[in-house]
Amino acid sequence: MFYIYPDLLWSNPLYLSKRMFRSTFLRYKDNFKGQVLDIGCGLKPFREFLNRCRYIGLDCIVENSPDIVATLLKLPFRSMSFDAVICSEVLEHTP
Repeated sequence: MFYIYPDLLWSNPLYLSKRMFRSTFLRYKDNFKGQVLDIGCGLKPFREFLNRCRYIGLDCIVENSPDIVATLLKLPFRSMSFDAVICSEVLEHTP
């Protein structure tokens, strides 16, 4: 359960928001079905929780070993290609 945000400590200034996000994701993870795109996947912390889905991780950082290397501003997919999209901790990096 604690693999999402393993650094979640009281001393972290984002503790409350990350804790709320983690608990909400874990509560609703079984509702994800079909193809799921994780934009800004980083080290893919959601992959193990979505093993019933076809999970595709997208990131612009090659060292993270994403399934697809791209940016949020130039997605290499047609509209309506996914049943669900995860986009956490990305928008603050987007112009």
